[in-house]
Amino acid sequence: MGDDDDDRRRRRRRGLLRMYYGEDAKADQARKKNPLDINDESFNGKEYLKKLFETSHLRSLIEKEVTIDREIKSLDSDMQTLVYENYNKFISATDTIRKMKDQVDGMEAEMQKLSSSMETTTELSDNILSTLRSKRDEIRRLASGHAMLKKFQFLFELPSRLRQCIEMNAIEQAVKYYSKAASALESFKDIASFQGIYSSCIDIMSKLQDKLESKISDPSTKLSVVRDTFLLLGQIGFIEENELANKLLEQAHKQWISDLQHQETIYATELEKMELIATNEIKSKSLEKITDVKDVDMVDNYESGSKSDIIDGTQLMTNQTSHEDITHDAPGTNPIDAESQAYNKQETPSNRHPAMLRYLELTRRQLLFNFAEWIISYQDLFLPSGPSSNEPSRQQRTEQLHVFVDNLLINDLIPSCKAKIVILLEWKDLTANELKSYLQDFYQGISKLTDLVHGSKAKQNINTVISDISSKYTEHLRQATTRKIKEIIQSTSMKEVHYEETQTVANNACIKLDQLLLEWGNKLETLSTLEYADRIKFNDEILSKAVVRDQMLKDSTRAVVLYLQELATSERTAMLSYQIAKIWSSEFVMKRLTAILSKFPSQSKNDLDDGLLPMTSNLLCNATQVLLKRFVQLSSERFSKEVIFHTRKSALLKSALKDSSETVQGIVKDLGQLTRTLDDILSSQDIPPLEQLSPLTTPTGQHSVTHLQRLFSEAICVFQDPNGTLENVLACILLAIAKAFCEAIRECTLSSVGAQQLTNDVRYLHQHFAPFVYDEETDSSIVSLLSQAAGSIARRVSGI
Repeated sequence: MGDDDDDRRRRRRRGLLRMYYGEDAKADQARKKNPLDINDESFNGKEYLKKLFETSHLRSLIEKEVTIDREIKSLDSDMQTLVYENYNKFISATDTIRKMKDQVDGMEAEMQKLSSSMETTTELSDNILSTLRSKRDEIRRLASGHAMLKKFQFLFELPSRLRQCIEMNAIEQAVKYYSKAASALESFKDIASFQGIYSSCIDIMSKLQDKLESKISDPSTKLSVVRDTFLLLGQIGFIEENELANKLLEQAHKQWISDLQHQETIYATELEKMELIATNEIKSKSLEKITDVKDVDMVDNYESGSKSDIIDGTQLMTNQTSHEDITHDAPGTNPIDAESQAYNKQETPSNRHPAMLRYLELTRRQLLFNFAEWIISYQDLFLPSGPSSNEPSRQQRTEQLHVFVDNLLINDLIPSCKAKIVILLEWKDLTANELKSYLQDFYQGISKLTDLVHGSKAKQNINTVISDISSKYTEHLRQATTRKIKEIIQSTSMKEVHYEETQTVANNACIKLDQLLLEWGNKLETLSTLEYADRIKFNDEILSKAVVRDQMLKDSTRAVVLYLQELATSERTAMLSYQIAKIWSSEFVMKRLTAILSKFPSQSKNDLDDGLLPMTSNLLCNATQVLLKRFVQLSSERFSKEVIFHTRKSALLKSALKDSSETVQGIVKDLGQLTRTLDDILSSQDIPPLEQLSPLTTPTGQHSVTHLQRLFSEAICVFQDPNGTLENVLACILLAIAKAFCEAIRECTLSSVGAQQLTNDVRYLHQHFAPFVYDEETDSSIVSLLSQAAGSIARRVSGI
């Protein structure tokens, strides 16, 4: 029974709270009833406990009891707070109602007084209206006549007022007076009493207009004053609006020419200063050079005691430069690890081009700024915003402004700036960052100006000019890089170096070539970040495809190959060229070209897909093969000449027979030295040389025909292409020596002593060629050629 009472009390409290807070009862009824929900009206405590006992263990029940007890205490506290707050609200409402009751009682008396006052006011107003009704029309007529008299009085006084304002330099007030009376003067000008006033006013304002026009023509007049003056001329109305617009453009053109001439003068002055500084530097260096030469002469005279020849300063500088070019870098230096520091050093000029810097500064801050103010003034005066009563005239003036702006920018400023920047490309201290800065300033200045004139063609023109200058710069970079490639390669041959030093020299040359390509790529990357409208089109169609792909990657590789082939004129330079090509292709070029392509991602994938890198690699591999073949040819030619000269000399010997001639011994010695040198340069198959060659058979006279037929029937490959190994290179050289020896014997007339001496030389070569032969095929070919030589000697002896 007690539980039921508690449930009823809880439901009653919930209902009161819902009524107070406005909860929808229907919505509450629509909710699904849940007897196990402790917050629901249909909550059944017995079922809830039964369900809880069935699903929970003792620890959970204890925790649940603690939780419910805590929630009950919290709800009791909330209930007490709610009751307290509602009680305070009831008290406040009671006080408010009491005060309103007191104030309403006093308001009734006030309203009665106000009603009485309104009745009195209405009565007085009616009395006044009835009294003045008969005189109202007369007063209105007199007031109208008085206003007309004031207007006539203003017209009669207008000439004197205009003169007084002009004398006091109150030009705006004078124009205001005249504008106010212009329509009245025009209306009454045919009346005799007003003709004098009209003519006087026109004469005064005409003189004022001449004065204002002279102020406009004065170059020292500020633009703000000129703009206000044009506004006054428009208010005077003697000049049509279109004519005024033309006059403003004429004045803008004069100011443009003045500013342009001013900055051209300053540019020429700055150039003269730069030329003077350069001349002084050249003189200073010449004096230092002469002083250094005199010091060298004094030291030489002191050490040798004899007067030395005067050393030419230019030759001295050339020698110093050559020495610097072939100076060896520290072993183990990797240029790619320090490429950023090197490029930053290259891209940091000692000073910017003063003349160009000053010219662009004046263009931006004076020429274009003043021109923009003229354009804004024209638009404010003759192209105001909002609807126009004369739209055709407005359209005509808009087109006139476009033509005017495009004519000055496209025909004057842009070609002048372009010509100066193109000349600047030849400046030795110009960097990519500096050129980008110049072009960016140039483009931004023109763009901001053309933004004022929508529809101007100058913006597209400046985009074309920027792309054209960028293309010229890339071509300049290509030519300069090609020259530097040639200088780097040629500088490696300016000093005689031993074979042992060629690898170090070649590695240094490759480092310089790699640094050169790095600088080229970084400059192109800097240029690609130039912000202008056609940037994406230029980067994709010109920079990435034509410049990076065709010029930088293909042409630079071809240039390296071409100049290496030109360098290979001797054995030393041929081996040096071969080593440069080999190191460049194996250690540098692929890594550098891949890094360059990564700077231009729009083309990187395409370049890799269509075989650009394999093509470059094949070109260098072919060049390496050609250069090695050139070295073999030159070495073979040297040894062959020695053998031929020795054979011709020995063929005529009459006495002094030796086991082997000094020339042949020297050839074998040189071969040994060459082998030891090439062993450090060329790769080897780790095959030991033959201990001895095949037995040498010397044909007798009766078999001469057989061996002669064999000579022409056997194909012995002498001038074969070397494959880059030590064994193959030596085989090519040995075959060339043996072939030259054989052919030289055939064309000589032998004495008996000479024949014996050459026979001894054949045996000596057969005996000492073994350490240079690594395979049986070469062994067979050499022995065959030496046998042919011996057979030729035997036939000649038998015929003597």
